Amino acid sequence: MYSAKEAAEMTGLTTATLRYYEKEQLLPAIERTEQRYRQYSDTDIEWINMVQCLRMANVPIRSIREYIL
Repeated sequence: MYSAKEAAEMTGLTTATLRYYEKEQLLPAIERTEQRYRQYSDTDIEWINMVQCLRMANVPIRSIREYIL
């Protein structure tokens, strides 16, 4: 499991972008610690990488959301 900061470093995104992706439902539900800190799994990192690829291909957020849901 990775903290938000670690996940951001691994993906090259900011923690704000990770929160935005979560808010826009571009990622599956992110687990939280008892203190409510986000914890990212290897699977979450793979989803983030996929979303990044789709965004780089100019796929609209709405379309990504539909694909994920």
